Amino acid sequence: ELKNYGTQDIFVLCTRGELLKYRVPNLIDTYQQHGICVHHYPIPDGNVPDIAKCCKILEELRSCLESNRKTIIHCYGGLGRSCLIAACLLLQLSDALAPQQAIDTLRNLRGSGAIQTIK
Repeated sequence: ELKNYGTQDIFVLCTRGELLKYRVPNLIDTYQQHGICVHHYPIPDGNVPDIAKCCKILEELRSCLESNRKTIIHCYGGLGRSCLIAACLLLQLSDALAPQQAIDTLRNLRGSGAIQTIK
């Protein structure tokens, strides 16, 4: 279905263990079989990436967006890890945006539970 929306790249922040736990062990392979470029950056649920990993994710995300590629970021619930990366991307793309504004923007879109991790 994602391919029908024109999705070209997907950033998967789930660990392989999560994919097994939630009974989708072949999810990454399935994306690839449908021609979607997978960027797998496993971050354990409830954690945050270290600075180096975060910078690498943002660099690849920015490259996708600058190439006008339809890109998705996802974790399991879509509130913690993926929203954290999305907030970082918003901050990187806008010099005028304050961190709290990025968080508020995502909470308006995803609900009050977005960006859950205190870390």
